[in-house]
Parts: sequence; C-alpha cells; structure tokens
Amino acid sequence: MSVCILDNIEKQIEALITNMSIDDGFNYNWSIINEEDEAIGDFPRAIIDPRDSFSDKESSRDTLAGIGSNDYTNEVMFTILVTGSLVNFSENPSFAIRSNLRRALDDLKQLFGIHNQLQGTCDNIMYVGSQQEPVRKNDVMSAANLRTVWKVIYSQDRIIPSQYASS
Repeated sequence: MSVCILDNIEKQIEALITNMSIDDGFNYNWSIINEEDEAIGDFPRAIIDPRDSFSDKESSRDTLAGIGSNDYTNEVMFTILVTGSLVNFSENPSFAIRSNLRRALDDLKQLFGIHNQLQGTCDNIMYVGSQQEPVRKNDVMSAANLRTVWKVIYSQDRIIPSQYASS
C-alpha cells in the first residue's frame, strides 16, 4: 500500500521540527511533536494541528486553459501550533512568554527557509502568518500558544497520486 503524498509531507515536517537544536543554530532544542500532554517534554512543543480551520485546506493550482500537464499542482495549508510554558514564574506571564514564542517562530522560519522543498517532497513551503493566542486555563506558566500557518505547494503524479511529481 502506498503512502498518501500529504502524509509523506507531514512526516517530513515532523522529522525536521523534531531534529532542530541549538547546536544547529536554532534558538531551542525541539523534540516533542504532536503530543498534547503538556507534562511531556520541554518548551517548545509543536502540534501539526488538524483541528484548525486552515489545516488540510487543499486547492488546485492547475490552469484551466491551454494544455494540461502530467501532474496535479496543488497547495495545502498546514497549521503548526507551538505550545509551551514559562520556565520561571512571572507576574505578567502573557507578556513574558511573547519573546519565547517569537524565538520559536524564528526557528520555524529558519527551518523552512533552509528546507523549503522538504527534501524533494514538495515544490515549496511558505510562511502565511501567525498569531499568539492566550491560554484560558488559569495556569500562569502556560500563558499563550503560537498558531502558525504554512502553505505547501506540491505536485503529484496524475496516474500515481501518492507519488511526488517534481515540476
């Protein structure tokens, strides 16, 4: 059985995030992905969030006029939710966590700037935007999360849709 191309793209994203480290020039050591239990792992944690209204929204970039091609050219949105908590108590946790989340965003931008084709899995991955969201659970250490949105453009073979078709 073949692996769906979107599953392959998501696995590439997951592997790249998991391997980010300070030793490689990033702000943080990342290791936890797609784990919702906040007791597991340190900041930052990332969730490729399927519950977001942007996630898995796919559209075709194929032209409707002229000669067709041998592949489908698509774009799909992925949402990466960065979760975490402060290491030290702060009287203003919503303000204190902002800098941490911004550095985590810089890490993701750097990662996808270097790996914008996800090792030959897609044509391009682009940053769409982000928003810090307060966490409403009366936990001063986990004051906010960061929701990031990424557009992935990829080509897939028309005959074998699980296969990447480099353009």
